[in-house]
Amino acid sequence: MASQRKVPSTESAPRHPDPEVVRKAEQNFAIMGLEPEDAVARFYELIADHCELCLRTGRIPNEETLAALQESKEETAIYDSVDQMMADFYDADPTHLSPVPARPQKDG
Repeated sequence: MASQRKVPSTESAPRHPDPEVVRKAEQNFAIMGLEPEDAVARFYELIADHCELCLRTGRIPNEETLAALQESKEETAIYDSVDQMMADFYDADPTHLSPVPARPQKDG
């Protein structure tokens, strides 16, 4: 007699055992405009369609990365023109030892 595997119920999906993980996940679902049930349904659809875990990993930056991103935003210059940006670019390396050609001289 062949062994029969138990087919899981489609009426409810298992919950994560760690309430803190559930809380954080549900906060992120809300940010994405999803109810937990919708997120689980999408996960099941991925498994059903591709027979693999189609999850992006390593995409959530840690605190150090977030701080560096914020710092770079604060230091980002905003220019009114390309000429202004290029002047700043050329002036950043007064020795012109960079692979960037020397600042062009304006006529007049």
